[in-house]
Amino acid sequence: MNAQNSFGIDFIVRNVKGAKELAVVYARITVNGGEPVEISLKDKIPKGQWNSESENVTGNHYT
Repeated sequence: MNAQNSFGIDFIVRNVKGAKELAVVYARITVNGGEPVEISLKDKIPKGQWNSESENVTGNHYT
């Protein structure tokens, strides 16, 4: 018998307190359809450079 496991990773951004133009990138990981866990990647990006459809940053700006 083969056990089948699955997982998914989504990247999301959340607002930075006190900084209107910046957001922090998080990875949301789900294993076997269970409760998702979010991990901060500790990376701040300009909100305008986040592409939510493709879940990535456009351009090459780092803060």
